[in-house]
Amino acid sequence: MEKARKREQKRLHKPKKATKKAYPKGPKAKAKIKKIFREAKAGKLRSGSKTGPKVTSQDQILAIALSEARKASKRPSRKKQARKTSKK
Repeated sequence: MEKARKREQKRLHKPKKATKKAYPKGPKAKAKIKKIFREAKAGKLRSGSKTGPKVTSQDQILAIALSEARKASKRPSRKKQARKTSKK
């Protein structure tokens, strides 16, 4: 009885496997990531706006680069696409 209870507890409390987050892979995204890393290496990358503090942490640099890349590679919405094709 004790073994069955322990087995049940183990089954219920299994740690979840870490999943990899998808990152942008398009040409625009890659270019944006390169640009951000170049800025950081030159010491010109700032957090927030142009007046914010300089970013020195590698983790922050990576987070900013991926965020900007997602914005750059985002597809235009269907409404915008429809307007462009209907105006021809």
